[in-house]
Amino acid sequence: ILSKAPSELLCNKIEAISKVELSDFNINGDECSVQPTTTGLKNLGMSCFLNATLQQFFGIPCVRKSIISYKQDNNNNNNQDENNNSLFLIEMKKLFGRMRDSVESAVSPLNVVEKWVTWEGTKLNPRIQQDASEFVQMLVDKLELGKIIPQSTFSGNLVQVIESIEDKNLFRTTRNESFSILSISISPTLEE
Repeated sequence: ILSKAPSELLCNKIEAISKVELSDFNINGDECSVQPTTTGLKNLGMSCFLNATLQQFFGIPCVRKSIISYKQDNNNNNNQDENNNSLFLIEMKKLFGRMRDSVESAVSPLNVVEKWVTWEGTKLNPRIQQDASEFVQMLVDKLELGKIIPQSTFSGNLVQVIESIEDKNLFRTTRNESFSILSISISPTLEE
């Protein structure tokens, strides 16, 4: 699609993108780096959704540290969901440790996949494509259940304001809506 666009249009779009400041997104660029020795994850079939999500979570220093520092709570082994989640988090801890310490270009997330239990109680099949948003939400739920991170780490509050065109004092209402996954429409063409 990009190759069919006029060169001038592409240059203008690239120039507009390059003018975005990291401060617009509250990102401290000094804390964001990719090391040349970063270890990736092996693809287990159709597991790109899983690998991309795990690598993104690994790239967040506070999440990575919390997962690597995870200690199993032996007091709650009566609840099967908590026990399954604990086994999953132990495998996440091991995986993140291997990603941090390995000299290999990629490590396998197979042990994490084998301990993953969906909301419906089924095992994750890495050979079947999954919905990435749903997977992220399940992962956040698992981290919150294991007391790794609070749910608020990956959530926000969307404020919708409706006001009168003629006189803002005549009519104005606001609605707050919390979210953990925010869907954003992307224009199908460069012109839009």
